[in-house]
Amino acid sequence: GMLRAQEDLTREAELQVHEHKRRRIELLQKLEEEDEQRQDALKQVEERFAEELRKEREKRHEVEDAYRQDVLQLQSARQQLTALRKQSQEALAEQDRLHALLAKQAQAFEAKLRQQLEAQR
Repeated sequence: GMLRAQEDLTREAELQVHEHKRRRIELLQKLEEEDEQRQDALKQVEERFAEELRKEREKRHEVEDAYRQDVLQLQSARQQLTALRKQSQEALAEQDRLHALLAKQAQAFEAKLRQQLEAQR
């Protein structure tokens, strides 16, 4: 009977060890699953963050492009204005030259008329 009791105890101990192993394996599997879930959650957060970052960059590029366009348009407008000023100054100078020429011609004509009148007297 003593041997039998010893065998029973041994079997009981073996069962307990087996149960303990089984529980440890279950716990490990559960921990691995939780770890995987955390990894997935982290990955989703990272992906969302990357997407937000990409959108922000796109928006910034759009704003920068619009700003560059504005600057180019402003430069173009300035150049046109400068060209117009130059043209108008040239036109004024030409007008002054013509006026001076006409005034000279008028004086010459007037002098000629006076001479003729003098000569007729």
